[in-house]
Amino acid sequence: RGGFRLEFDFAPNRFLTNTTLTKEYWLNEEDSDVLELPVGCNVGWKPGCNPGQIGSHAVASFFDIFQHTSPTSAPDSTDKELRQREMQLEDDFDIGLAFRFDLVPAALRWYTAEMPADSDDEPWDDLVSSEMV
Repeated sequence: RGGFRLEFDFAPNRFLTNTTLTKEYWLNEEDSDVLELPVGCNVGWKPGCNPGQIGSHAVASFFDIFQHTSPTSAPDSTDKELRQREMQLEDDFDIGLAFRFDLVPAALRWYTAEMPADSDDEPWDDLVSSEMV
C-alpha cells in the first residue's frame, strides 16, 4: 500500500513532551489520488502549553493536522455527518499534499524569501520529484 509520511522534528522545548510529530497518509491501492487512511500521532503537551486550548475553549491550531482523522463513521451517521466526514478527510489530504509537494520542496526558498509571496505560478515545480515519498 502506498502513501507518504510527514515528520516534524523539534528540539527539546518547554511546550512538547515528544520532539517528533508525524502524520501518515495511506493511499488507495487502485487509485493513488484517493486517501484511504490518515494516521496521526499523539501530541504530548506539557501542562498549560497547548495552543489549541484557551481556558475551557478549544481553538484551531497548526498542530490539529497531527490528529488522527478516522475514515469511518458511526453506523447510524446521517447523510450530513457522512458529508462532513468526507470533507474533513479531503481537507486533511489537501493539507498533507500541500506540505509534500508545495512547502517541503521549496522550504529553503520560502525561508530565504526567494519565493515571491504573491506568485501565481509554481516556481518550485522543478524541485518536485515524482520519486519523493
